[in-house]
Amino acid sequence: MTATDHAGLVVLTFQECLELLAETAIGRVAFVSDGDVEVLPVNYTLDGPAIAFRTADGSKLGAAVQRAAVTFEVDEYDDREATGWSVGIKGQAEVVTDAEVLGRLKRSGLRPY
Repeated sequence: MTATDHAGLVVLTFQECLELLAETAIGRVAFVSDGDVEVLPVNYTLDGPAIAFRTADGSKLGAAVQRAAVTFEVDEYDDREATGWSVGIKGQAEVVTDAEVLGRLKRSGLRPY
């Protein structure tokens, strides 16, 4: 049975969300910086169920260093077919320091946007 929301839209399962995220490479990360909401594009990869993106020094890295609450979103829409999907994830940003994870992400080809 397919679950729907109050507007009749299909609610995706966690696995379906991961599959859709695996098919795309650009998303948006939203966070609060100096009292303002920032929404910035990032290229990303999945590391298991975790979303990883690289960035230079700046507001995105600052949010990660502070382990700030973030929202990550990816979506796709076909105007002709009037179909699409959206995946929104809330979580906490953190800087990756584990050598094994860093190596795995480096081999993935992930580069800063």
